[in-house]
Amino acid sequence: MKYNEFYEKMKIELNAKYFMLNSKIHFEGNVYND
Repeated sequence: MKYNEFYEKMKIELNAKYFMLNSKIHFEGNVYND
């Protein structure tokens, strides 16, 4: 696998994890606010 392909794959996976984490925090924050 070329370095660029590996980097793109990692970047996509990290972005997905970051998005999931943000969604989880936002959702839990809304639950606690009720």
